[in-house]
Amino acid sequence: MKVNPNDWKTDGDNEQIKRIIHEGRKILSPIAIGFKESFEKNVLEITYVVVEDLEDSNDVGIIHSDKFYLTENATWKIGKFAAAMGCEIPFDPERMEDIISIVREGKVFKGTFAERTYNEKTYLNIKYYNVARSSKVTDQQKEVIAKAVVSIQKMIDKRIEYGDIYHKIKFLNSFDEQVQPHDDKNIGGEETNESWEELPF
Repeated sequence: MKVNPNDWKTDGDNEQIKRIIHEGRKILSPIAIGFKESFEKNVLEITYVVVEDLEDSNDVGIIHSDKFYLTENATWKIGKFAAAMGCEIPFDPERMEDIISIVREGKVFKGTFAERTYNEKTYLNIKYYNVARSSKVTDQQKEVIAKAVVSIQKMIDKRIEYGDIYHKIKFLNSFDEQVQPHDDKNIGGEETNESWEELPF
């Protein structure tokens, strides 16, 4: 195994891309939407950035990727996300335009992170999806979002380089801009097992 330190350099005074998120309630804003393959299943991957930490754990700016398996018995999860974003109409979770509309309408939601154990490994994921008290985003939060969009582009490019299979990706900035989209990208390879990714159930 080899580690390339150039993969982990930061620009200027930016903090390290990978930071550990803590348990508790966070206000999250979606910054990227991707359709990919994971464990031979089709997955909707939505990536968020923490714009407010309700537990004062200093988690603002941390990026978290959430997987939604596109199967009948897993629709509850994407349904809870959509409800937390304020969506009240039926939608197609396999249609990029529908997911973008949900994200633009809601802008942010409140997610509660909790630990879970699977195969003797502990993961930290969103347990509860709730509507945020306000969908208003401050100028400071917009700056956090803009920086996170740049970071997630680099992270996803690195995932693709290491073999992740993405079919379509949209990066969102200020909720109405699509930043350098990697559209209809089919790249072969195996799924990587990253600690922030959701488990297949």
